[in-house]
Amino acid sequence: MIMMRSFLAIVSCVLLLFSCPLVCGAQEPDGAEDLTLESGKRITPSLRGVLPFYVGASAPTDVSLGQTVAFSFGVEAIGLRLSARCCPVEATTALRFSGMCFQPGQNVFYLGVPLRVAYKIGMVSKVYAGASAEMRIGGPQDYSRFMGSVEGGVSFYGFGIRASYTLTPYSGSSRAVSLGLIIGL
Repeated sequence: MIMMRSFLAIVSCVLLLFSCPLVCGAQEPDGAEDLTLESGKRITPSLRGVLPFYVGASAPTDVSLGQTVAFSFGVEAIGLRLSARCCPVEATTALRFSGMCFQPGQNVFYLGVPLRVAYKIGMVSKVYAGASAEMRIGGPQDYSRFMGSVEGGVSFYGFGIRASYTLTPYSGSSRAVSLGLIIGL
């Protein structure tokens, strides 16, 4: 047990060391990497790692709420954000690892690509909407191999609320609704 704890502590420290430059240092490039449109407006691309991530609950739409509620999560391992100082709209895309944990033996994991558009309100708030396409990489065979979903939410100082709905069935003919917290948007 002590060996496992020390192993997990070492792995956590290594991941923190590798993700710190991605999260902190690579977010705001200097002016040399800016792209200029024909209109003269500048678009700034920034690379993000391990953000945003979300946690919450998912429930199938065809059963009562108390019967089957899953813990859902997602983390965007690496992403690209396009923004401009003079425009309140920004676009993001990423590589996302997500999952739904219903009960032992009923956990399903996906790897996908979300596309999001966010509207900045002031300097600290955002309203966003997006869609994602995901492929199942683990879990029982009765879950759908591919899943598409729409998502939306609000954030304030990087913390917010997220809601999503699966457009394609995730199991049989059942779709899912998710609600949770998002950090790092």
